[in-house]
Formats: sequence, structure tokens, C-alpha cells
Amino acid sequence: MGIKNNNTKSYVAPELVSKGRVWGFRIDPYLTLFFFVFFIISIFLIYNPNSSLELYKRQALNYGISLIFFVIISQIPSNFVKLLAPYLYLLGIIMLVIVLLFGVEGKGAQRWIDFGILNIQPSEFFKFLLPLMLAWWFNLADDNGFNKWLNWIVVAIFIITAVLMIAVQPDLGSALMVLVSGLIVIFLVGLPWKVIIISMACMALSFPILWSNMYSYQKQRVLTFLDPYKDPLGFGYHVIQSTIAIGSGGLFGRGWLQGSQSRLDFVPEQHTDFIFSIVAEEYGFIGGTALILLYVALMWRGLIISLNSQTHFLRILGVALSVVIFFYVGVNIAMVTGLLPVVGLPLPLISYGGSSLITYAIILGILSSIKCHSPDTAKIKY
Repeated sequence: MGIKNNNTKSYVAPELVSKGRVWGFRIDPYLTLFFFVFFIISIFLIYNPNSSLELYKRQALNYGISLIFFVIISQIPSNFVKLLAPYLYLLGIIMLVIVLLFGVEGKGAQRWIDFGILNIQPSEFFKFLLPLMLAWWFNLADDNGFNKWLNWIVVAIFIITAVLMIAVQPDLGSALMVLVSGLIVIFLVGLPWKVIIISMACMALSFPILWSNMYSYQKQRVLTFLDPYKDPLGFGYHVIQSTIAIGSGGLFGRGWLQGSQSRLDFVPEQHTDFIFSIVAEEYGFIGGTALILLYVALMWRGLIISLNSQTHFLRILGVALSVVIFFYVGVNIAMVTGLLPVVGLPLPLISYGGSSLITYAIILGILSSIKCHSPDTAKIKY
């Protein structure tokens, strides 16, 4: 199980570099197209003629800043990304410390750093920072033949450090998602069955401890997931209104700006966590399915780029980041349809938010860098 390390060298000769270019920059054209398609979709969904245009303008600004990150990251050689991995992870940990000491508080949690033009949520960056760090470590361990148990202990330290620092903000939802992003890398590398069994046993035994240390609103989210109608005007309101909006869209939807549940503000957080409710109500089952297929195409492009790469590190990193994007999509959709507890998770590349968009722009930039700065000799196409 896992992605095999069958490379002999990690060096990429300059003459073998792929020549994919957009506007004179080395950028994968498919990923660039995806970026702008999601931008158009996001703007259409967020726009509401009955409210202020400020949100609309801010999202356009967020996408402009994200585009800069996407282009810059695409120009960085993928081998240099590997060299930066431990320093970027350390910088992310430092930012989490700054959040705990001086962060901006909102919605009962201290999760943001105020940079003036936008607030940055450092925990968002661990969607790629943790997979990047783990891919770097596994590559280092494989090249140097480290003891396998020492290897897993170090991996556990990397994961636990990030997850715990995010959880104490408190942000249990993001902490669990970052944990999963790390587990995805471990799965791709190949996790021994002994470790899987021991980990599952530890998780099961620790659940009572976890439950006793959860905040009351976190416990209520779990109970609401089991029975949202137990508190229909309180904690269950979000999910109930969301499922009503999704169901009312039918097969073809009500049409742009015609959704009563969303446009009349019955659905809370409709520009962030519950934006898929707008998609389903206004564009129906067909529109929702088309959006999911668009995400599938994006993930497929990422997988093709990753499997075409010539180093073990890039294959692990690229596949992990591609799967992470689609996993976050699946969790968000499951959340708004009542299949998972509400954890405050935005829909990738569509929901309003600066930190989230910048994070996914960086992920796309890394994938683009892997494509444009690696030998293009593999036979897998698209």
C-alpha cells in the first residue's frame, strides 16, 4: 500500500523543464482555467442585489490577492519547494503562537491575525503545510534509511503539534480536518496495519476524554447532527434551513437570484459555510452535480500532474494536495446536507474568505509548479 519510491535522482535538468505558459509565466493552463471558472461561480453566488456590494467587492479583492499567490508559487521550482518545507512549517507554527497571544477574536474563538486589508487565519494554511512537511520528512527518511518506529514518532509529533495548537483556539473542526490531511499523506506512503489498529484503538479509548473536554457548543453540534429537530430554532436551524433550500431546488433549480431560502436570508452563513445551499436551490440537482464534477476534474488534473512527476516527494505531495481539496469539498457538502455535524468549513475556491482562497491558490500554485518545473516524460495525459 502507498506510493512507491522508484526514483533514482531528485535532480531535474533545466533542459527537461516543461514549457507550459500563460501570459508569459510558467503556469499550468488547465489549473489557470479552473481558477477563473471558480472565480466566476463564486462571484455569481455571492452577489445579492438586496444587500451591500461590499461583500461582493471584498471577494473580488480576495481573488485578486489569491491570483498573485497562484502565479508566484507557480514560478518557484518544485525542488526549491522541498527545501522550504521545514521552514514554512515552522513559520506556520509561529503564526499559530501569535494567534494564541495576540490574535483577533471572532465568533467566540481567537483564530485570526489582522493584517489591515484582510484577516489571516493561520490554521487554514495547514491544509498544505502539514502535507508538505510530512512529504518532506518521508522523503528524507526514505533516502537516509531512518528507523521505522523513530520515523512514525517524528510524524506523530508533527501532526499532534499542529492539531493541538489549532484545537486550543478553539477550532476543533479545523483541527480534525488538518489531522485528516496528515492522515492522507500517511495513507499514501503506506501505513503498517499494526499502526492502523493501534491508532484506531487509541482514538476509541480517548473519545470519552475528548467529549469531556469539548466546549458546550461543540457537544451541541454533535447532538444536533443526531437530531436537528430537537432544537429547530437554535443549533438545528442552520441544517434545517439548508436542507429545505437544497430540497426546494428540485432537478433544475429556481434560477439565479430566485432562491427564496437563500436570498431572503433564511439560510445562515450562506456566503461561507453554506454556500452550496445557494447552488442547490438556484441551480437544482443538475447544477449541484455539475459543480461536484468540476471539482472531480480539478482533482483529476492534480492527480495526473502528480503521477507524472519524477520524484517521490512530488508524487506524495501532489497526490495528497489533490485529495485534500476534494476531501474538503465532500465534507462541506455532507455538512450542509446534514450528513455530518456542522464544523464551520468553507467550500473550496467558492466560499467568501481571504485565508481560504489564498490557501487553495497556494495549493494550485504548488501543483502548477510541479507540472511546469518537472520533466514531462510520463504517459498519463490530461
